[in-house]
Amino acid sequence: MLRPRRFALIASLIVFTVALFAQPAMAEQPEQEWTYSTNAYITASPVYQNNVLYVASQNGKLYALYTPYGSAQWNFTTHNQTPSAIQATPLVVTDQVTNTRMVYFGSDQGTMFAVNGLTGKEVWRFQADSSIDSTPVFYNGILFFGTFNGKVYALAVEDGHEYWNFTTEGWISDGIEAKDNVIYFGSRDGNLYGVEIGNGKQKLKTSLNSRVNAPTIWGDNIYVGTQDGYLYCIDRYSGNQQWKFQTDGAIVSRPLVQLNTVYIGSADGNVYAINATSGKQAWSFPTQDGVKATPGFDSGILYIGSGDKNVYAVDARMGLQYWKYNVGSAVDTTPVVGTGTDKKKYLYFATVNGDVISLKLPDTLIMATPTPTPRPIATPTPVPSPTVTITPTPVPLPSVSPEPQSWCPLPGLLAAALAVVGLVYYRRR
Repeated sequence: MLRPRRFALIASLIVFTVALFAQPAMAEQPEQEWTYSTNAYITASPVYQNNVLYVASQNGKLYALYTPYGSAQWNFTTHNQTPSAIQATPLVVTDQVTNTRMVYFGSDQGTMFAVNGLTGKEVWRFQADSSIDSTPVFYNGILFFGTFNGKVYALAVEDGHEYWNFTTEGWISDGIEAKDNVIYFGSRDGNLYGVEIGNGKQKLKTSLNSRVNAPTIWGDNIYVGTQDGYLYCIDRYSGNQQWKFQTDGAIVSRPLVQLNTVYIGSADGNVYAINATSGKQAWSFPTQDGVKATPGFDSGILYIGSGDKNVYAVDARMGLQYWKYNVGSAVDTTPVVGTGTDKKKYLYFATVNGDVISLKLPDTLIMATPTPTPRPIATPTPVPSPTVTITPTPVPLPSVSPEPQSWCPLPGLLAAALAVVGLVYYRRR
C-alpha cells in the first residue's frame, strides 16, 4: 500500500506529464454549407432578408438566393441585349404593413432599377446620364443615388420620376447617408457634401484634400475615409473637423460605428478600431492583403473579408481572432449574418471570382491568442478647421480546406496548476 507522501508524488508527476503532452482543446470552426457561382466578378455586398440573399454581379444580373439551400429563386438581367454590370450593393426595402419588398440598384449603363423583391419583376426604371456606382438610400419617400459624372439624383420611390439633381466636380463614391432632412456624400473632387432633401440645395461642403468615400453618421458626427488613407470625424452641423486618424493605405469602404468605436479596413491590410470620441486607436488587426469592404458585425463579433482569401471572426472589443476560413479567392464584400430555418446563425459573403458562400457559424467560440497590437502613444494630429461653405436544389460544396483550428491552452494550464499543488503537498508532508 502506497504511503500518502509517495502517492502525492506519483500523482503530481502523472498530472504534470498530462499538462506537457495532452492535446489542447480545439475551437469550433465554421462549416461551409453551400456555394452558388455567378461566374462573374462580384464587388457588391450581399443583402439578407428573411432567408433570401440578394446578390448583384458584374455579369449584369441580380440574384435572389434561398439561403437554406443556396438555390436561385429568380434572377433579373439588367439589359437583355447587352447586360450591364452592377457595381454597388443593392438597397432592399421591406414594407411590414403591406408585406411588399423592393430592391433598388443601378447599372454601368446608368439605369436605376426598381424590382419586386419577391417575384423579380421590374416595377420601374430611370435613366441617368452616367454609370451608377453607388448604393441608393431611401429617406422620407425619396430615393437618392450618385453617378460617375458627379451627380446626385432624387427620385420618387413609387414611380421613379425625378425631383432634382445636384452636381459636383467628381465621381460620387459608393454610399450616401441621410439624417434630419439632409443627405451626406463624398466625391472624387475631394469634398464632403451635405444637401437638403427638399430642394437639392447645398447645406455643407468640407474639403478633405483627397477622394472622399462613403460616410457614416453617428450622433452629431460624420465619419468618413479618404483615398489618401485618413479617417475623419466631422461635425455634421458646422463641417468642422473633430479629429483625423492616418492609416498606411486607402480607405475605400464606409466606416462601421459600434460600441463607441469606429471600425475601418485599409488597403494596408489592417482593420483599425478607433475611439469614436477621441480618435485614438484601440487596436488594429492584421490581414495579409487589403481590406476593401466594411466589416460585418453581429453580437460583438466583427466578420472581415480580405484580399488574402480569408474571412476572419474577430472580437470587436479586443481585436483578437476567433477563427479564420480560407475560401480560395479574395473577399471584397461585407459578410452578413442571417438566422436559418434551423435557428442557427449563418455567414454569407461573395468572392471576387463570383462565388457566393454560406458558412454555418459555430455555437461556441474559443479565442486564439495572438499578441495584440500595442496601443499607439501618439495622439491624433490636430489640424485647423476647414472652411465651410453654407449654401430547393443544394449546390455542391467546393473543394476548399479550412484553416487549421485555433486552440485553447486552458486544459494544460489547469493540469500544471494541479501538479504544483500536489508537489507543495508532498513537500509539506
